[in-house]
Amino acid sequence: QVNAINYWAKISTGYAGHSEYNVKVDERRFALRKTQQFLADMIEFELSEQKTLQDIGSGYLRYVQQLFHHFVFTKTGKQYQSTYLPLYDIDFRNIRNEPLYPCLRQYLLIDADCEDKSKWVINASTIERIYPKATRYVDQNGNLQSLSN
Repeated sequence: QVNAINYWAKISTGYAGHSEYNVKVDERRFALRKTQQFLADMIEFELSEQKTLQDIGSGYLRYVQQLFHHFVFTKTGKQYQSTYLPLYDIDFRNIRNEPLYPCLRQYLLIDADCEDKSKWVINASTIERIYPKATRYVDQNGNLQSLSN
């Protein structure tokens, strides 16, 4: 389950589609689907209006949810310098290079049923809710977008 957080870091910081990113999701679609489903469940919990950590019990799952919460809560949309180009800590410019299943697309895209990656559009209102301190993010076209947080 911690791998789901690593996967979220990959797809939400400009590294979607990069095979060398440190995520243990093999090419078998079952493992990827399972990782994305677990991630979707964490996002759903994060967006829940009445969430409490007691709702997810104790132990390992609570710990993973807390890690995810901390990860998204600390992102603001700030810029940093990578080796080749400037990136932002919330960056979906390469999301079209990633195979996303509907369970995760429902949280990221305006039209979760769209299979045509060229028409994928990031849902800014959901991004704003996932990242409560964010003031900007990079969209699917590589354009910097403002948020009202």
